[in-house]
Amino acid sequence: MTRTLDLLATGYPSVDRIFGVAALPQPGETATITALDDRTHAGGCGANVAVGLARLGLRSGVACVIGTDPEGDAFRRHLEQEGVDTRGVTRVPGARTSRSYLFSDPGGTVVNFFYPGAAGSLREEPDLSGLPPCRMGLVTVGPPAYNRAFLRALRRRGVPVVVQMRIDKAAYDPLLEEAVRSAWGLLMNHHEARFLAERFGLGHVRELVSDTTRAVVVTRGAQGAEVWTPDGHWRVPAAPVQAVVDTTGAGDAFTAGFLAGVLWEWPMPAALRLGATVAAFVVEQVGAQEGLPDRKRLVDRLSAMGETDLARRILAIP
Repeated sequence: MTRTLDLLATGYPSVDRIFGVAALPQPGETATITALDDRTHAGGCGANVAVGLARLGLRSGVACVIGTDPEGDAFRRHLEQEGVDTRGVTRVPGARTSRSYLFSDPGGTVVNFFYPGAAGSLREEPDLSGLPPCRMGLVTVGPPAYNRAFLRALRRRGVPVVVQMRIDKAAYDPLLEEAVRSAWGLLMNHHEARFLAERFGLGHVRELVSDTTRAVVVTRGAQGAEVWTPDGHWRVPAAPVQAVVDTTGAGDAFTAGFLAGVLWEWPMPAALRLGATVAAFVVEQVGAQEGLPDRKRLVDRLSAMGETDLARRILAIP
């Protein structure tokens, strides 16, 4: 019997290299690397969310394109070791897997130089009729042709799709209108919210809430996050952080926590608080996935924060 996933995520995979710098240089300037890290880290927005959900005990999968290089093989093995379903992973013979080179200044501002590799080789929409069944889909930044095929394949099945925004004209411009207008939920940071409002000629992104789009979420870093739905508007503060080490993947971690709450059918304020707490874990370590908590660590943190309601909710999940 084919296993139905709680969530299937798509987007660019990424093998990340992360460097701390004294300052982000202006054109013509040289910046000093203050933290030289020779390790590689598994990344990519969709994969980050899928790993976050898997660690919380949900059935997650990824649909993405990798190369046949050793990095691609290692990336797939890593996902499988994390319990993420890889039936939707496609390999392009002779191609290299996507890579990101991320540079972070002391204030947490990150600049990313991205090599799309195998995923960037797609020009035509692939046949994704064989994707594994799922309760919900997630579209993150990725190849436009692939993302469009993914979105349409799930819509044909009647599966609700969440779109995580990114200001990336190459990736999102070709399908922005279709993705936004057909999404069950939209997740974005405050910069992306301003971009989206301007792009659609809106006074505010909350105007995107409709009979189709049931949730519009905006994250605001240290100022927390908020959500608009047909039933109302809620805002929560950021969760306390022990020490900010690296902000890479914080938004994806929030998405993982928030969608876990949605998939568990929690009230929106509780899902927001869960997203904020999961994001706090990630910024305390280098890498987008290293800090993602399992249920025990999450319950312990929530209990220490006084979030006993959320802790009890998680403990009640089979």
